[in-house]
Amino acid sequence: MQQKLLLLGAGELGLMLTRSAKKHGLHVVAVDHYENAPAMHEAHNWHLADLRNNNRLLEIINREKPNYIIPEIETVSSEFLVELEKSGRMIYPNANAIKLAFNKRKTLSLARKLKLNTPDFIAVSTLDELILATKSLGLPCVVKPAISFSGLGQSIIKYETEIEGAWNKAKKARADHKKILVEEFIPIEQEITLLLVRQEDGNILICPPIGHTTKRGAFSNSWQPALVESSLLKEAESMALTILESVKGLGVWSVEFFISKGKVYFNEICPRPHSSGLVTLAGSQSLNQFDLHIKAMLGSKIDKVDLVRAAASQAILTESFGNKPQISGLESIEDIPNTTVELFNKPITKPYRRMGIALSFSENTTEIEAVKASAKMAADQVKIK
Repeated sequence: MQQKLLLLGAGELGLMLTRSAKKHGLHVVAVDHYENAPAMHEAHNWHLADLRNNNRLLEIINREKPNYIIPEIETVSSEFLVELEKSGRMIYPNANAIKLAFNKRKTLSLARKLKLNTPDFIAVSTLDELILATKSLGLPCVVKPAISFSGLGQSIIKYETEIEGAWNKAKKARADHKKILVEEFIPIEQEITLLLVRQEDGNILICPPIGHTTKRGAFSNSWQPALVESSLLKEAESMALTILESVKGLGVWSVEFFISKGKVYFNEICPRPHSSGLVTLAGSQSLNQFDLHIKAMLGSKIDKVDLVRAAASQAILTESFGNKPQISGLESIEDIPNTTVELFNKPITKPYRRMGIALSFSENTTEIEAVKASAKMAADQVKIK
């Protein structure tokens, strides 16, 4: 019988996982809280559910009887995932590893225990504790929900007058969690992501480094390969392997680092493909991150992941709230060599919501700046009203 994959979350990462899963013969079911979420357009079937409603999710799971469950977003309760796994459900890559990775406070604590270099941080539960933490760490500092990968609810506090606003923003973003994280501000010179793939035989592959930038705490653009000093790259790879050895589960793990003043800082580990890895859809490496994730889940042998060409991705954002977005400007992208646009077909727009990405590549692996410029040019041509 055809095996079934259930996606808890049907955003753009879910859409790309759907495509890869279908290529590998899986029946895909997508679940999200709104109709016409990106993965729903291409999944075999879908369901509407509040991803925080465990009873509703359990009802869907019992009806669909999936062979594999992949949480695409951290909204899903990690405790619920642990209980599902105990009942015999295959949570991919692993429920306890997801629980750890989704909690930045616990992840940073683990990294510190493993003697990895991290920003100083303090977890707080009240506004008064936040005020004391800013005095301890000094200003500027970074405030974010303890559970988040998307930059949602993140602020940089430069002045005392901004403390209460940052508190309210973080609490609003993750009202279901008590802890807020306050981090030392690191003046970032480079941000890089390493994609690691753990296979059934225990072998771990490290993909070529990806560089990326963020705006308002969220992914803005990425490129591969990232030009990183060899000694710093080796240090980052060693740190990534160290932390991956402390968690279980097959598939792609995205490990993010900051580089500042000749030092590498561990930032986070994500138990699935990452937004910065969308650049791999431009063929920058021999297998994109979504195919790697599905292949490892199914136990397919992956011998190596090679750099093929230089590539870049640029997020396409909207500016305001609305529905039934109208797209224009796509015809002008045909004049930009080796460049395409991937739209996610989201039915609702919000300020700074990612509605698609522009992808550009060059067969010359040194032409990083050229492909970044082409991807940005393409993204700027797309108008969404």
